Amino acid sequence: MSEQQSLFPEPDSRGEEILRLIIDRDAHNPITIREIREATGIGVREIKELVRELVMVYHQPIVGRRGAPCGYYYATTAADIEQACKPLHGELVALARRIHAIAGPKRLREWLGQMRIEELN
Repeated sequence: MSEQQSLFPEPDSRGEEILRLIIDRDAHNPITIREIREATGIGVREIKELVRELVMVYHQPIVGRRGAPCGYYYATTAADIEQACKPLHGELVALARRIHAIAGPKRLREWLGQMRIEELN
């Protein structure tokens, strides 16, 4: 990524360094946190924070895969994105079930009815 295309205020920021390592990786060849740490010297916690920022602030389609092969990769196809969303959907359903068990079905319906896409941005 060149300086003209920089996502960050500082062209050689740590986030940009991580993005350069991830952007050429696909679902079959993700990069592990250990590999990122060894290449950059950035600690594990900061790597995770920077990846989260790349996704949430800069809308980079970076996927973290927990199963083998594990690591981060850059989602470039609709299939990559669909595969990345499956476990997130499962987590969302699990949380809804937990709310249902704790607060009851009426309260869950109220919360789900109140949730708006705008709240997620």
